[in-house]
Amino acid sequence: MAICSVENCVNPVKSRGLCNTHYLRDRRLGSYTLPKRKLKRDKKCQFCTNLVNKKGARNMCPRHYKTYLKYGDALYIDKQLQYEQDVLDGKIIDDTLFYRTYKKPTKDGYIRDKDKRYIHKRIMEQKIGRPLLNNVEVVHHIDLNKLNNKPDNLHLCENRSEHNELHNQLNALNTYFIDKKAILFKDGKYIVNPDLDI
Repeated sequence: MAICSVENCVNPVKSRGLCNTHYLRDRRLGSYTLPKRKLKRDKKCQFCTNLVNKKGARNMCPRHYKTYLKYGDALYIDKQLQYEQDVLDGKIIDDTLFYRTYKKPTKDGYIRDKDKRYIHKRIMEQKIGRPLLNNVEVVHHIDLNKLNNKPDNLHLCENRSEHNELHNQLNALNTYFIDKKAILFKDGKYIVNPDLDI
């Protein structure tokens, strides 16, 4: 009895040197070998070139799927980053953009753009119309809130010494107001004296 010509197949031949299984597959698919199945995790995201893989869903990579679950729009952060870039490039004027709530600050408390440059430095460069002098000029947040990158909250210091002097002035003012009882230390916290009419 003739055996199927396909390697490792021991079934008897039905036609054209192939067993029944391989013969029918050859007629149906044009080849007796099974096509490689495309697994879900091998698919590409519909919004980028990343793979869907096990943590993705709905034809979205993990990053876009996570954004979709959080904001209801897979491209929400991408749109915000593009909008921010248009503001920094001067295509859009918007002084209220820089209270960022959708993007976490880095370990040093500042926020970076998609090019990993500090947002407050980019805004200052736009404000003064030139690049900052690297390792010389320093941008100071007037209200000490590193997340408040509005142009009117940023001050350009000529050097690090000037920036340190501003913080020394603040420390001196704190000492002054503590001495004058305008600032009190109560229950392990500093508070403004409630008796003051502020």
